[in-house]
Amino acid sequence: VSERARNVAVVGHLHHGKTSLIDMLVSATHNEAPLFKSAPGQPMRYSDTRTDEQRRGLSVRNSVVSLLLSGARGVSYCVNLIDT
Repeated sequence: VSERARNVAVVGHLHHGKTSLIDMLVSATHNEAPLFKSAPGQPMRYSDTRTDEQRRGLSVRNSVVSLLLSGARGVSYCVNLIDT
């Protein structure tokens, strides 16, 4: 339902923590096992899905992460986070 969808673009300069913010939101709201495996000792990067992004630690392309969050009145919201 479109009235329960929220679109949020995270915009900022290079190396200002946009991807880290989205990764923290995903890990804080969804504590299931991650779909992607990270290197030992490295934090999980949900929005960096390309191998060159993971290797360099730098987002090359935009990515979208959708979170299903429940509100205070038991209503669920879909939050689409756009990592630019």
